[in-house]
Amino acid sequence: MRDVYLPLSRLLNLYVQATSGLRGALNTFLGESAEQRGTPSS
Repeated sequence: MRDVYLPLSRLLNLYVQATSGLRGALNTFLGESAEQRGTPSS
């Protein structure tokens, strides 16, 4: 069980960090507020 869930947990953590970094870079590029997070609401 540990052989599966620990690497999966690490992978998900890397994905979340990369997504956050990408969002920050995109907001900087577009000149938008860094407080904008998540998905757009309709």
